[in-house]
Amino acid sequence: MMKVFGYIRVSTEEQEKGFSLEFQEQTIRDYCEKHNLDLVKIFKDTSSGAQFDRPELQELLSSLDRVDKVIVWKMDRLSRSVKDTIRIMEIFEEKGKELISISEPFLSVTGDGKTKLMIHLFSSFAQYERDLIRERMMTGKIEKARRGLVPAGRSAYGYRYKNGTFEIIEEEAKIVKLIFEKYIELKTLGQVVRYLNQNGFRNQSGKPWKLSSVKSIITNPIYTGLYTYNKTKQERKKKLRPESEWIRIYNPDWKIIDDATFQKAQEIYKLNQKKHQKSSNRLGTGKISLFGGLIECGVCGYSMTIKYSSTYGRRTFYQCKSYAEDRIGCGNDVVYEDFLEEGVIKLVEQLAQSSKDEIYKYVLEESMSNISDEQLKNIENQEKQIKILIKKYTDEFETFLLKGLTVPDSLREKLVKYEEELRNLEKQKEMILKEKKNREKEFMEWDEFIELLSSLKDILKIASKEDKKMFYKSFIDRISFTKGKVNVFIKGKSFEIEYRPRILDLTEDDIKYLKSINTDRANIILLANQINNRDKIAEKLNVSQHLVDYVITKWKSGRKSVVRRSGEPKQRRLKGFYIVKQFVEENNIDINQISGLELTRLINEKLNLNLSEHSVRSSLYALGKKKNRNF
Repeated sequence: MMKVFGYIRVSTEEQEKGFSLEFQEQTIRDYCEKHNLDLVKIFKDTSSGAQFDRPELQELLSSLDRVDKVIVWKMDRLSRSVKDTIRIMEIFEEKGKELISISEPFLSVTGDGKTKLMIHLFSSFAQYERDLIRERMMTGKIEKARRGLVPAGRSAYGYRYKNGTFEIIEEEAKIVKLIFEKYIELKTLGQVVRYLNQNGFRNQSGKPWKLSSVKSIITNPIYTGLYTYNKTKQERKKKLRPESEWIRIYNPDWKIIDDATFQKAQEIYKLNQKKHQKSSNRLGTGKISLFGGLIECGVCGYSMTIKYSSTYGRRTFYQCKSYAEDRIGCGNDVVYEDFLEEGVIKLVEQLAQSSKDEIYKYVLEESMSNISDEQLKNIENQEKQIKILIKKYTDEFETFLLKGLTVPDSLREKLVKYEEELRNLEKQKEMILKEKKNREKEFMEWDEFIELLSSLKDILKIASKEDKKMFYKSFIDRISFTKGKVNVFIKGKSFEIEYRPRILDLTEDDIKYLKSINTDRANIILLANQINNRDKIAEKLNVSQHLVDYVITKWKSGRKSVVRRSGEPKQRRLKGFYIVKQFVEENNIDINQISGLELTRLINEKLNLNLSEHSVRSSLYALGKKKNRNF
């Protein structure tokens, strides 16, 4: 007797027509009884036919090996999407299983070309019907909006939907008012986000606020009582409809923010947008991101976006996108593009020189370690022993039948048990052989890939940035960066590469020259070729951070003779620096908690001097003060 699964699904409209789950289930049971089929299980879904990831459908597809056929009342129960129907057909063909439609018997042949065509046509009609249903629902919602009622849907923060209107949630409304108040005071979304999170405010989900959430509140006119429906259309991405299609509903009872406050917030937002646009245009001109779309943050999982630094020469680096949410971020470092590419090129060269044994080691060794000839032999030996036992008990079974005796239950149980064990062993053997075959195929693909890298590695040195970008995207799946550790994923395999960010890139001649001089300034430049942290250079050589900045700046500008001298720059240039340093130390002042303006006033009043704020501020930074927009 053939084993089968049943699959049923229902939508609201079909429920009204009487095509309920119960109706479909009874139809399938009657069909199986009539055709002498063993119905193992009926899978039931109540999700839309437009969705492929329905839980019961996915369980059915993953369990196809247990049955010979699948029975449906109608083909569109599986899917109303042409694309998803084709995917399902391919799975059935791959597994060699038959799909039977009770109400469409002419579609119940697996692998037949005409049948495929008919299924495609019926799926197209099903998709057309789904689009009609969606259109009718949309039309109903539009008519409702034109009557001044709000169609059911998601409510903005501060409101709940009830019976065609919005009700204000007072606790959330207080936070909305606070957000507008702070935005007008602090002028940026990032500062508002920081204020909310530092003061313990949380969003609807009980999580910290994000930039996007605050932006959606600041720019939403619903808080002035104006709701707009049919503003966007959902395609691959949301797109604005023509303004003539928008439906505006005004209700003064929805007002949380007065018009003047809302208008003031919009002016600030538009001004910030213009500044951001100018900045983006200035920094992005002519720039190509080598690893854009490939690199992700290993701390929080966000993508890392390209940025440009003008400090000590323009540099390209990638920063975690979470930093844009609240100007705090997840704590991950930035990754410099030139040093990242240096590590990727070394990886390419290493792979290009790999032998067959090395390829096997880093591609196949882990996954093949449990796949061996010895394993297969063990399974085959177990199969032989079980087959002998099955034959023995089968003979005993037939003897009982020939003699007209009742077969003992213990004998039946033994046969069932050993047949099940034999099936499990066959499955294990099949899986091992399939896995081995897949890995051998993967090995061949890697072998061809390594040959390709060998022929292209030298071209990287002379290729344009556009060509390099195309080359990297052609074989790198993704790059993960976690505080100095870089993992490059190629064909599903992870490779940790050397990432050595440093302030300077010295030539061999530069290094020889600096070693021959052996001054503290020369040692600063040598260390700048090894690490990317000026504080650590100052600490390691026991010199001031000001001297480190001074020497590196002069070297980068081409004045390499700066390293021939030793010690700090001329005393007259550092007079203000030493005054500030001594004053801070004697008065136990926390340089990160005082502004340049305030410290300038204190020094000039107490010491009767006339230092400039610029001089004091520069000295604070030279002493290690962290930059803060508030000061």
